[in-house]
Amino acid sequence: MIVVKFGGSSLAGPERMLAAARIVARHSLTEPVICVVSAMAGVTDQLFAIARRAARGDSGWRGPYATLHAQHEEALASLADVREGVETDQLAPLWRMLESDTMALAAMPEGYEREEAIAVFSAWGEKLSVCLFAAALAHAGMEAAPFEDAPVIVEHDLRCASPRWTASVVATSLWLRDPITNLMRCGTTPVLPGYLALTQDGAYTTLGRNGSDHSAAIIGAALDAHAVYIYSDVAGIYEADPRIVPDARLLTSLTYDEAAAIATRGARVLHPATLPPLAQRGIPVHLRSVFDPEAPGTDIGVSCAPPPRMDTTPLMALLASRALAGAQRKVGRPDAF
Repeated sequence: MIVVKFGGSSLAGPERMLAAARIVARHSLTEPVICVVSAMAGVTDQLFAIARRAARGDSGWRGPYATLHAQHEEALASLADVREGVETDQLAPLWRMLESDTMALAAMPEGYEREEAIAVFSAWGEKLSVCLFAAALAHAGMEAAPFEDAPVIVEHDLRCASPRWTASVVATSLWLRDPITNLMRCGTTPVLPGYLALTQDGAYTTLGRNGSDHSAAIIGAALDAHAVYIYSDVAGIYEADPRIVPDARLLTSLTYDEAAAIATRGARVLHPATLPPLAQRGIPVHLRSVFDPEAPGTDIGVSCAPPPRMDTTPLMALLASRALAGAQRKVGRPDAF
């Protein structure tokens, strides 16, 4: 079994969703697949805007909400096919709950709890996305089921001076193993939301901005996946940003330590928290382009010798002297990455 994760740019509309679904279908020919998805591109920012307006008591949230509603309903209508049993009104219960959450924000006093509620509200993009991507998989001829609840469990990390929430592989395994295993035994492909999480007390929270990679890693480790594939709009990690350094080469093979060092220094292509849970279990990560899935990408932690490099400078020294691939990572709340 493998975990396949798609970022927001890979799901920016029905055509891209169908292309991503075909990638899953190809993977499923050789082994079962668990999908982890982000919100559609731009949706997280829309949700933040809606939440902040509602929290201020500004009725102007209804305009962006109507745009969001139309965007998802139109996408579902494009993906739905009555011959495949896709219901075109399946988002209706979610819209009712989303509106209820919006009204609740308006009643909350300013403070930390409201900020947390706004962050959790932004995860509605993933809840909607799992339904749309399940429809895309059905359109591609696969049995699929959206897992609309939070898939990752977080616990207090008591090793820190100020206890903070940390994703737990063990707790997530206990939470996910039975429902996901039962779905897969029936030949159904599960579709799980990225970065949405549950605390030990059952409260919703998030894994932080750009947390979907981290979600995929925790889920892969919790369910003993053979590999984790991360599809985005780039093929993998380059030794420098190709837009700045035209001759920058794709790094086709990296150790966990090398990739972690690159991610920690700010490359957007991989969330820094992705690698530790997978490295501990020896689960490889494969970065690929959603636009050219058969093209070479970056393989991390694969037990094979990397191809020789023309430049004999140690890799980490080379990377330190050149601009990393991608823009600097934003800091803050969750994003569709």
